[in-house]
Amino acid sequence: MPRNSVQGGWCPDLGYGNVSCVLEKTECPNENVFYSSRQIQLPGQIRSSCLDPKFVAEKSLGQCADGTCSPNAASCDKLGFYKYDTIDTCSIENTTFGLCGDRCLWSPDDCDNETWIFPSDSCSCDQVLVGACKKKEDIFCAVSLDACDDETTWLSPFEVVSTTDTRCYLCHEKPKGMYTPTPTPYDPVKKVNTEPSLGTMIIIGVATGVAIGAVMMIAVFLCVRKRQARACNDDEKKKDNTMCIGCY
Repeated sequence: MPRNSVQGGWCPDLGYGNVSCVLEKTECPNENVFYSSRQIQLPGQIRSSCLDPKFVAEKSLGQCADGTCSPNAASCDKLGFYKYDTIDTCSIENTTFGLCGDRCLWSPDDCDNETWIFPSDSCSCDQVLVGACKKKEDIFCAVSLDACDDETTWLSPFEVVSTTDTRCYLCHEKPKGMYTPTPTPYDPVKKVNTEPSLGTMIIIGVATGVAIGAVMMIAVFLCVRKRQARACNDDEKKKDNTMCIGCY
């Protein structure tokens, strides 16, 4: 099943570059001067970095009165909401969102007849289901109705899931890292494997062979020396006998 993520819209009145990228038209000084992510992608229109997923991940959010990072006033409930576009610590990728039943959502306005928990540690931005702006069969993931243009129809997160084969999320799925096996803790009761490895057995075999060879060489040397000594003794005896025979 296709997984898509949110792309930003464009608000020219805010200036140039990423500063002019927005998620909802309510962020524009004049809501009538707003280009949705769909409109930015139309042929002949200005291409913008607002379509880069990096913009969504790094976009700054606001805060509830208690300092909790929040995407909107509805999530803060009665605490009060303060929107600061320069709060680096409240970027979307560093914020946890609300949980509705077993689904992570952008706003409690999308949560019907289920318990809303905000914030939830399990709701990182790549887990947050969002709605979409739809035109004919084209789906453009969006955080709210305020992200759609006049030619599109808003679908809630539930409607996206139930009426299309697409799933819309706030952020791209996080890349999966390499698997690192968890080391087995040391168990002093567990029998230790004392069988030598193949490398150890080879080393032991070579060492044993060298030792046996050395012993054999020493034995041969001693044997030769013994024979030489015996031969010398025999020669000496022959000399003595000869001398004795001459004396008689």
